[in-house]
Amino acid sequence: RAPPAAEALRRAIPENEQQRVLWVSYSDPQTARRRLVGVAQQVREQLAQSPTYTAPLPELQLPREERLRHGFWFMRFQDVDGLHAAHAELNKQPFRSHCGSLEGVIQTDPGSKPLDLRAIVQLEPRALDAVQQWLASKFGEYGDVTKVRLPRLKCNWDGGLAFVHYRRPEEAYQALRNLDGTPSCVSGCNMFVDFAEEAPLWRGPGVAGRR
Repeated sequence: RAPPAAEALRRAIPENEQQRVLWVSYSDPQTARRRLVGVAQQVREQLAQSPTYTAPLPELQLPREERLRHGFWFMRFQDVDGLHAAHAELNKQPFRSHCGSLEGVIQTDPGSKPLDLRAIVQLEPRALDAVQQWLASKFGEYGDVTKVRLPRLKCNWDGGLAFVHYRRPEEAYQALRNLDGTPSCVSGCNMFVDFAEEAPLWRGPGVAGRR
């Protein structure tokens, strides 16, 4: 049986918030944009350094803000020959960021416009995720965290979202009160924390809205 103080806190939590799962946003669109620009520029550098690619370098085109977390961008070429040459040069080639934090394989395919090539880096899955460990430690200060889940797209790109599961709802409530709006593990970003409404399968940020 829970101690009296915990029972009192449980009764103080609104009935619709008697939940054990928190939704956490630990990054923001500006940070996602900077990260994506850095990867896109390095891929273009990789193209520029190729001795077999002789066409003009492409312009980089980013998707709309709500899609920045998906990890893809477009390269716009001056002609079809340049597009085909870049696809042959980059597709399925290894990628490693300058700082070494991102490793994977470049994938390219035709974009929606005739001279656009869609690009993404298929990141290597990591057995021990530093973000997952940080969240488990930080949120573990307020209770018994049973699971930290980071929804990822098939490309394993970090979308900046997580679900933190607690054993008891009063622990989740305490974590929300203390951590919402505080600095995250991503430099320059604060966390946004709320009770989650999880669907059986994650379908994107819409599964957990903020009040």
